[in-house]
Amino acid sequence: MIQEISVYQLKAKIDAGGTFRLIDVRSPAEFASGHVPGTVNIPLETIQSTLAGVDSNEEVVMICQRGGRSMNACKKVSATYPLLVNVAGGTGDWIAAGFPVVS
Repeated sequence: MIQEISVYQLKAKIDAGGTFRLIDVRSPAEFASGHVPGTVNIPLETIQSTLAGVDSNEEVVMICQRGGRSMNACKKVSATYPLLVNVAGGTGDWIAAGFPVVS
């Protein structure tokens, strides 16, 4: 089962300095328009091949605009990466909450 967290829980994880990989699965253009600080852009279409270099024991947190594409990304790699977390509400909720974004 893939764990889901809110943007508030993600902000708390970031603020706590936890060790995890934060991946934004939106297109490069969407990513460039504004993203959560510390995210790495790996578009959904390339997630399986690009994520291959990540340690399978590392926690991987996926985010997109609303949470649907990131959940799809989690499902695509769930057999290899057991520590997956999807951010429900995605970048849209992150921005709505007033949290910082970079572009």
